[in-house]
Amino acid sequence: IALTISLVSLLLFFSASAAENALDQNSERILEETKLIDDYWIFLNGHTPIFEQGVFKDPFKVSPKEVEQLIKSNTTSDKVYNSSVTEQFFQLSVSAGKTNPEYRLLVIAAEGLGIRVVEHYEALWEHESGSRDAFSIYSFQEYTRAKDLWVHFYCEKNGQYVVHFAITPNPDVAFPMTGSSEHPSISFTTIKTCSINYHRDFVLTPMDLWGNKHRQESYHLQELIANGTESNITFGMARNHLELKVGDQSGQIIVQPEVLSLDDTLTVGLLGKGLRGGIATATHSLEYTFALDCHNKSGVGKGVNDTDFRKFMFSFIPPPFDRVEIPMWVDCKQFVEGKFFPFNVETSKNGKDVIYSGKTFDIYQKGAGPRQANIPPEVGATEFYIYLEPYAATTNQSEEDFVFDWFERVDVSHTHDILDPEIVNIATRGLAVTKDFQRMVLVYNCKQPGKTNVTVSFLQHDHGYDFNVIKHCPNKVQIKSTSGFWRFLFAAGVIFFGCFLVTVLRALIHKEHSASKDYTPTSTSKRKSETEMSTSTEHSRVQTYDDNI
Repeated sequence: IALTISLVSLLLFFSASAAENALDQNSERILEETKLIDDYWIFLNGHTPIFEQGVFKDPFKVSPKEVEQLIKSNTTSDKVYNSSVTEQFFQLSVSAGKTNPEYRLLVIAAEGLGIRVVEHYEALWEHESGSRDAFSIYSFQEYTRAKDLWVHFYCEKNGQYVVHFAITPNPDVAFPMTGSSEHPSISFTTIKTCSINYHRDFVLTPMDLWGNKHRQESYHLQELIANGTESNITFGMARNHLELKVGDQSGQIIVQPEVLSLDDTLTVGLLGKGLRGGIATATHSLEYTFALDCHNKSGVGKGVNDTDFRKFMFSFIPPPFDRVEIPMWVDCKQFVEGKFFPFNVETSKNGKDVIYSGKTFDIYQKGAGPRQANIPPEVGATEFYIYLEPYAATTNQSEEDFVFDWFERVDVSHTHDILDPEIVNIATRGLAVTKDFQRMVLVYNCKQPGKTNVTVSFLQHDHGYDFNVIKHCPNKVQIKSTSGFWRFLFAAGVIFFGCFLVTVLRALIHKEHSASKDYTPTSTSKRKSETEMSTSTEHSRVQTYDDNI
């Protein structure tokens, strides 16, 4: 039996070696005969083909030298793809058919144009999008699956700039047995046109919280600032709504919206979904809510006689352009009082360290740099306390006033897919917030090592709040899920099967040993019987011979 097992093992070993050699030779032959790039599809903005199964499409066939010559001759309109002045980004979709689309993306821009490549659409309006430091003339990243990417531009100077793209498949994934690490790239060139002196037509529509417009027609930015530093937008309620659009179809990224009171007797707060930034188009608006409070004041403001106007500034950055500032007014004489209960989020009761009076502290804002709140690897969850102030500091409301606010939902988002965060201990849909503390727990559920931004957003129909932390996931991640049970079950099955094999082998050996014992006495008895018969026969023969004599 031992000899048989050895022979079978040798046969399996040589068979595996032969199969591996044949697979190596076949994979090398396939790699030589098949180009990985022929299996790739690349699209611009989801519908314009750039490259399909080994073939470039117009207008992406032009070589880099030809593009530069076209720029010099000012004949780039139809022969090469040109991102217009208002086109700040485009979507790049990369996919493959039969092979695993693991690839490297290299993007190089000419001096004077900044670029960056992001994996999430929401990353286009992150806080750092308004800063030149977030962009470079060079971007190189590796990707492990088919996905949509966004190439974001930042113009520094006027002119037309060449942008080179190179997508290189990784053959080690498609053909892992070959050991090869080099393969042809999919290379193409585009142009980005920049005009930093260009002024976009922003359209603003002020209204109350019920959607009633202040006037039938919206305001255009040039109209609002026609008098230099003045504008005609005036509010007269504690909460007011503003929608921001652009005058053409091309989207405009809006980041870092702010409000600044220019009167120490006027308190201004900025809320709304647009507070986190976004993309405004002619059909999609960013929504802002101004929370206003007029303090007692002697004298008059903008007007005369019985009027009392107080001024504040609403501003935002539409990169790559400079910050846009729009002066606005509050009619405190006709002001309609309203209850404004500031929303607070804290890491401990009365800690006042995350969101206080509706304003997020700098360390909990995305893009705060080294000062941003970091969650170390050993921390698996963080608790927060949410509540409303019983009354604003500038009002004289009674403590008996019913303090109440609500949110449609509480969302958690993250930039890198290394964890599955979730909110527990509070309702994430239809959340009611009062002056009583509510304990909210943010569970990170790390899956892979690394770090990522995690944003918690409290969203309402007319405004919202959010805060951000950077979570560091440990190198050795223990996933708390049912997969542990299946691993245990698999290990138990392996052990059981091993015990079963050992039992079978022992039974076979015992049976063979028993058969050997049964065979020995029987053979001896048989030989003894044969010997006796032979002796008897010989004796008979001798006796017969003697008788015959």
